Amino acid sequence: MANQPNKPRSRTRRKASAQQGTAVEEVANSVAVVDEAPAGAPEAEAVATSAQGGAPLDVARAEQMAEELADLAGADTTPAPDDQLEEERIRSVKELLALGAGEVELLLFRVGAESFAFDLAAAEEAVELESVHAVPDMPDAMLGVFDLRGRLIPVYSPSAMLCTPDSPTSGVLLLMRAGERRVGIVVDDVEDVVVLEHGMLRPPPSADADGLVLGVAFFGDTLVTILDAHALVATCAAPVTAEVA
Repeated sequence: MANQPNKPRSRTRRKASAQQGTAVEEVANSVAVVDEAPAGAPEAEAVATSAQGGAPLDVARAEQMAEELADLAGADTTPAPDDQLEEERIRSVKELLALGAGEVELLLFRVGAESFAFDLAAAEEAVELESVHAVPDMPDAMLGVFDLRGRLIPVYSPSAMLCTPDSPTSGVLLLMRAGERRVGIVVDDVEDVVVLEHGMLRPPPSADADGLVLGVAFFGDTLVTILDAHALVATCAAPVTAEVA
């Protein structure tokens, strides 16, 4: 399953053009009725009579105002950059906690019978895990390596850290980063992409010295443990096994 792209949200505040408003008001208040000039009279002697008080209005000025109004009507109304109000997209639960408001997208997954979630931005890719090859002297959390398009990715199980039954050697591999290295965390299934609002997040039931658990939240009837993705990777991959080219 490939990452779903994050779609930035933005909103724009548009201000009415003062110049357009002035021109519209001026033309509206000076509706010109052009009297026909007497026969044989020069065209320049034609006058426009203002509907407001009957004051004469030069025909050339009336035509100029009409052209200006037409130009303004067809002008580009795209707001200037200074008028654009763009909401900053929150990319992590830690940032959400620091701001005290807003929302963040999470990747919801299952390990054993338990549901977990972490920042959607932390997972670069999700792929079906077909087979894992064991290597000598593997750390306890390491299941082996996985051949991903010609590169061997170290694969880790989060079961010991999450106190869940052992993960199978097949399932879904979440590709993440441990420093400069790419590693895989195997989970039983990826459930959905969900939106966590700040008001939904509750403190973890117990203190977590590793900083792995950031809180819990209900999505429907399901209680989901919210994890720090970076802490999960660091805990699983310590010491980190290098990616084999």
